[in-house]
Amino acid sequence: MNIRELTTSDELQSVSNDWDTLLGARGEEVLASNFLWVSTWWAHLRGNRALRVLIAEEGNRIVGVAPLYIETVYRKSLVPVKVCGFIGDGLSDYGCILARDNRAAICASFLSHLKTTPSRVVETFVTMWPSVKGASTKRAGSK
Repeated sequence: MNIRELTTSDELQSVSNDWDTLLGARGEEVLASNFLWVSTWWAHLRGNRALRVLIAEEGNRIVGVAPLYIETVYRKSLVPVKVCGFIGDGLSDYGCILARDNRAAICASFLSHLKTTPSRVVETFVTMWPSVKGASTKRAGSK
């Protein structure tokens, strides 16, 4: 399974058809998961966030989507911390990973990818998926 990142609005637009096909395959006709809602939220409410949509592919077929963003927040107004969240956080209580088959394997692949990328946002991200086998909910520096 190959994981690629979408970091621009143009790249996001390029997966619109595959996104909604994947959504329909799961029967998750949820407003906050369809491509139109996610792309509209991103276009108008992204603020200073950075786009970080993860796409899982097998061959040329998209089998999973993690609609994420990265945001730098300041703890106690001093320490910058990168936070990873689902696109739509704050307006919706339903952020999800879309997966065609084998959801656990796709989620584990997304986590593995995030652990090996330079921005190291996985400390915050893993708290969203405590049930993924092999994922630790400990933050960096914790015991």
